[in-house]
Amino acid sequence: MTTREHIITNIKVDLVVNTKDDLRRIVFGLEKVSDDNGLPTWTIHFQLFRRDDKAVAYGDARVSLDVVVDKELHSKAAATATNGLTATQAAFLAGPASNAALASQQPGGPPADAVIQRTLLKR
Repeated sequence: MTTREHIITNIKVDLVVNTKDDLRRIVFGLEKVSDDNGLPTWTIHFQLFRRDDKAVAYGDARVSLDVVVDKELHSKAAATATNGLTATQAAFLAGPASNAALASQQPGGPPADAVIQRTLLKR
């Protein structure tokens, strides 16, 4: 008997959240890359766009961060890449994750990596 297997070695997904006031857009990119031994690395590509007027197009991202996902969260990253963001995850990105990302850009600001990764834990 022949068996079949379906293994995704590399994938990239961009999940987009727009705030209710339409003044912020968050792009939560998830990328999985497997090395030659099949060991995966997941990376979050976080981008925050802001504007003052809905009639004006978004410009360049105010914040762009690449966060390597902790191994214990790989299954959560895979689930989010496959199923998309839940409402709870989208709200977390629009609130605490965006605020942490902005704070990280201030002189001496704390890193936002851990907060951004917590998005994966929200359900």
